[in-house]
Amino acid sequence: MTFSIAGVCQRTAMARVAITTSSISVGSRCPWARAGAGAVATQNITDPSIGNQVLDLMETGMDAASAVAKVMDQRPHTQYRQVTAVDLRGNIAQRTGDQILGRTPSHKVPIVLPQAICCPQPRCRVR
Repeated sequence: MTFSIAGVCQRTAMARVAITTSSISVGSRCPWARAGAGAVATQNITDPSIGNQVLDLMETGMDAASAVAKVMDQRPHTQYRQVTAVDLRGNIAQRTGDQILGRTPSHKVPIVLPQAICCPQPRCRVR
């Protein structure tokens, strides 16, 4: 089982991603964050190229949903993948294939997603 959270602080425009799991090597395959772009989490039968490709598009100004759609719509085996992204404007996107291992729903909370609730900080506004 794997749980991910990705978020961005609107005050600092800093994005972060965190993952906890029972699977080895997840840290090298699943969390992706880049200054000037946002954060991405990939799960399930992972393809490590997805994270950087989504970040590349968000870095050009594309919103999270468009970046995830562009990357995922162009590749095979998306039915086995889970992808979450947040751009620096707080736009969020999530894609879950219909053949993923397990059936845990994702939860979207503005600026933070999935499968977690934002811990409100006085300096970080949640819309």
